[in-house]
Amino acid sequence: MGVLGKMLFWGGVAVAGGGLVYALTREEEAGAAMVPGEQRASVLAVHPPQEQNRCGSRVLVIGDSITATGYYKHIGLVGVEVKGQGWGGQQAVKVARNASSLLASFKPTDVVVLVGVNNVASEVVSALKKGNADPVALAAHVQRDLTTAWKLIHDAGARVWAVKMTPWFGYAKYFGAGKATAAPMRAVTLAVNGWIDAQRGQPGGPDEVIDTVSLGDASGALQKQYSRDDLHPSAGGQKALATIVEGALRGMR
Repeated sequence: MGVLGKMLFWGGVAVAGGGLVYALTREEEAGAAMVPGEQRASVLAVHPPQEQNRCGSRVLVIGDSITATGYYKHIGLVGVEVKGQGWGGQQAVKVARNASSLLASFKPTDVVVLVGVNNVASEVVSALKKGNADPVALAAHVQRDLTTAWKLIHDAGARVWAVKMTPWFGYAKYFGAGKATAAPMRAVTLAVNGWIDAQRGQPGGPDEVIDTVSLGDASGALQKQYSRDDLHPSAGGQKALATIVEGALRGMR
């Protein structure tokens, strides 16, 4: 699969796409049949090991409602068992705690975790009601929650692959015209995603970071061909997100 260098602008801020990002084929962009949101864990077929991956033999994919769409079902790694589960509306620590039974029973070598949007939304909405939506302070609150979630995963003996928040600046509920939430949510999202990058390999930080900027357009909105509602991925978006995650796990980045 070909790769290409890419840089996009989210709200006037240049965001590098993790060095190399994937150029999806026409077939990949078309996607597969729509997978309804669900919370049941699913297991993909395990094949004999024939290639070297950067991950171990058991990968758990967890997150909020974006993960609950089932994008992880499109991840196919030779010799690797993949399970996934998402909990709609949940913040980072709650997701990690909800996954405790899977962490104990499945004993994953690696955990891919995509969270943060619900943290940002909750922090900003609450702060606006109090009249003090300071993006720096709000970003720090989200960062603490992410750090706690990563620790819970590390304590279970797994490596953490942190997926940066997917593009969502087109989501009308919070970013529609005249919305007071738009500017602070944009600022906090950019700050937290940048911070996640900086935490890679640091004490308490994720072992690896996966960038999803290539799913967005120049404004930071989820591209229409990947979007179901400007927040959750469509069938094509699920496959595109899976391709990015799979590529990182393979070491193709």
